[in-house]
Order: sequence, then C-alpha cells, then structure tokens
Amino acid sequence: MSDKVKKFLLLIGGVGVILLGIIALLSEDMIILFCGLGMLVYGISTLITWSNHRKAGTASKLSFWIAIAAMIAGVAVMCGSAVGALPITIVMVILGIWIIATGVFEIIGAVIYRKAMTTADLGVQAPGSIATMIIGGIAIFVGLITIFAPLFALYIAGVLIAIILIVVGVRMIINSFSVGAISKKEESV
Repeated sequence: MSDKVKKFLLLIGGVGVILLGIIALLSEDMIILFCGLGMLVYGISTLITWSNHRKAGTASKLSFWIAIAAMIAGVAVMCGSAVGALPITIVMVILGIWIIATGVFEIIGAVIYRKAMTTADLGVQAPGSIATMIIGGIAIFVGLITIFAPLFALYIAGVLIAIILIVVGVRMIINSFSVGAISKKEESV
C-alpha cells in the first residue's frame, strides 16, 4: 500500500471516527452502535498505522493485536446492539476491555514512539506523545468504571467513548500528515 493511500485512509478514518463520536454524543439511542462502529474504524486505522511503522522498523506487535482486538470488539458491539443478541452488561464489559486495551496501547505506543524519535535522531519531536499518554490513562480509568459498574456507566461511558473517538480521530488526522515522513528521513540518511 502506497504512502498516499495510507495518508488518505488515515485522514478519512480520522474524519469518520470524529463524525461517529459526534453522532454518538447526539443520539442516545444509537450511542452503543456508533461506538462499536468507531471501534471498528479505529482498529482498521491502527492497522494502517502499524503497517507504516513496520515499514520504518518501529512497529510494535502490541499495536497489531490491539488493532485486531478493536475490530473484533467493534463488530461484537455492533452486532450485539443491533440485534439485541448480547445483554447490555456483556456489551459494556466488551467496551470496557477495549477501552482499557486502547489506553494501555496509547501509553505504550507513545513511550515507544517518543523513544524511537529520540534515539533515531531523526529530528522529529514525537508530537502529541504526552497528550496521548494522558488520554491513555483516562481511557484505562473509564474502562475500569465501565467493567465494574456497567449499568451505571452505560450513558457516561458512551459519552466518554464518543469523546475519546473524537480525540482519536483528531490524532489519526494528525498522523495522516506524517505517513512516510519517517521512512523518507531514514532514506536520506
């Protein structure tokens, strides 16, 4: 997959995740369905980002498995909420696990990214890594609340997931502009 295609997919995915987050905030009835769809889009875009980092030699196996888990959880949440096959507590536990995994991934990914940019001496400052770590910590907290108090956390978690989707979408858009920058910098060295 070319860098231009990856940039385009990340940009479109980021915009899509932001829109899903906004729609989820505005639609109480559809909040779980849209959060599931957002999880699926997030998983796909994380897989694209992982592919770009793998090409540059900075990919983490953890990010690959988080992308796969996000896609599976997104499909499970969408199917469960759309057909009513899964009780709401199970859907909330799936959401909680995904949120925790995303938070852990965000923190680990930010640390790895920051370390790679520092040790590679590529002249890149690892933009947004501290903010990403903070978002990861918040996500872990929200995930724990979602798992241990699923009925209480239903609406609150939905709102927070929607907000996280918006923030992640913005990060995806920012990342779309840096696709290929690492590999181009390495090629010139």
